[in-house]
Amino acid sequence: MTRRAIWGWSVAFAVLVGVALGLGTYTFAYARGYSYLLDDPAACANCHVMHEQYDAWHKSSHGAVATCNDCHTPHDDLLAKYWVKARNGF
Repeated sequence: MTRRAIWGWSVAFAVLVGVALGLGTYTFAYARGYSYLLDDPAACANCHVMHEQYDAWHKSSHGAVATCNDCHTPHDDLLAKYWVKARNGF
């Protein structure tokens, strides 16, 4: 291969990687993917079909003292917590 061909393939690869990263970043920001890293219960109701449960929790006295993660994810291991969140969110 010539130097010019290698440079052409390198540019094409860089453009494809840039497009993939750009679209991935845009999609993550548009879908508020960062909210799933927090303990905000509204994030759980973003895409799960649980609006009735979220409304009931929000109106109850339980909503003032606990979030979804307090009962539905492990407390002692950060990696296990995010594994459960990822598995349930996927």
